Amino acid sequence: MSVVASGCGDNAPPIIETDPPPPPPEPGPCDGELTLEQFADCFNGAYIDKIFNCGLGDPGAVDEDNLTGAWLGSGYDDQSVADILASIAAGRVAIDGAAAQACYAQMAELDCVYLFVGGNQDVLSECDNVLVPQVASGDTCGADFECDDGDCLGLKDWWDIGTVCEPTGECVGASAIGESCNDNYCTDGSHCEDFDNNDNYTCESGDAGADCESNDSCDSGLYCVFPAPLTGNPVLGTCTAKELVADGDPCSDTTICDDGGLCLPAGDGGADICVNSDEAGDPCIVTCNNGLSCVTTFVNLQLTSGIGQLGECTSEIPGVGDDCLENANIGYWGACGLFLQCEGQTKGDPGTCRNIGTVGAPCGGFDFAVTGGGGECTIGLFCSDEVVGAPQPTCIAPQAEGSFCTDSYQCADGVCNSSGLCVTAVACEPEFND
Repeated sequence: MSVVASGCGDNAPPIIETDPPPPPPEPGPCDGELTLEQFADCFNGAYIDKIFNCGLGDPGAVDEDNLTGAWLGSGYDDQSVADILASIAAGRVAIDGAAAQACYAQMAELDCVYLFVGGNQDVLSECDNVLVPQVASGDTCGADFECDDGDCLGLKDWWDIGTVCEPTGECVGASAIGESCNDNYCTDGSHCEDFDNNDNYTCESGDAGADCESNDSCDSGLYCVFPAPLTGNPVLGTCTAKELVADGDPCSDTTICDDGGLCLPAGDGGADICVNSDEAGDPCIVTCNNGLSCVTTFVNLQLTSGIGQLGECTSEIPGVGDDCLENANIGYWGACGLFLQCEGQTKGDPGTCRNIGTVGAPCGGFDFAVTGGGGECTIGLFCSDEVVGAPQPTCIAPQAEGSFCTDSYQCADGVCNSSGLCVTAVACEPEFND
């Protein structure tokens, strides 16, 4: 900002010139409506960021470039994207770019506790709307995601529906309340249940007041409340509206805790309370929010109903070269966390946290895509000798296009074709089967 004389006499007020406002930020690659390819990259990237920022341990020598969403469970691998693109081109499914961006945003903002433990809300609800089915009941399909009502079923064998490139299935409408769901999904708002335990599954209402065997029997926003004492055979509860409980307030069940909280023991012998595991010292299960780690000691084994062992949120965790935790684990990934291993721990020696096998390190031949937490190769690498023709198994990074492979996780692009070669994803490409 600058002040300039007005030139209209000594008593005239000065003219104040203000600086122009800064230009709006350039949109990022995950802003605005997304294509399918953009969505897969953004969603997988957000998922992998959680792996490194949810207090699972010091990452050590892990190379983030060796990780893919498919290996880590997010599901949007290159092959799946290629198949969906083929279905889009055929007009049997469409993508909602706004919903895709909203789904990515939900993953990027997701609390660590939700991702690794779960909670009481459908926190990735926008992801259900990314693909928009275009095939009506009775018409030909090659995947469930193409059907706007129900499932894609084979005409002879229910599982034989062909592929999205050569579809041979038929969209069969979802079953209504009271109808069988032994071989079919139920319409929205109903749930496939076998209350009589006779393997005769039927679609049941999940509305408030409906019978239930678990929270999964009830619609979103409801949970299953059982009578006290428990009576009947089978024992059924009633779907009841949730009255969400804030952080620090008494609770009876994790499903009623708001904002990602868990219903955990208070630690003073009193009633259980909802805890968000947001701050150092908070009780936790498996992980904490805000980059903190959940450290569980073996000297105080407090168990919560159906959840697991209770720990405490902390920022104090060992790195490479540090002593291993004694009588404690980071989450359920060991004394050094997910990415490191503890070497040399004995009764009188805490041992030292070391990197798990890096590229070229010898390993025992166990060929897993994701190890870590005591495995032989660091997360993102795999153990093999046959892939590169080595005399003994070593830890190997994902291979480039054209390399020999026996499974898709061994390939940088995530596809091992039927000839046993790493390739770029092509719709309906058959995988190598050794």
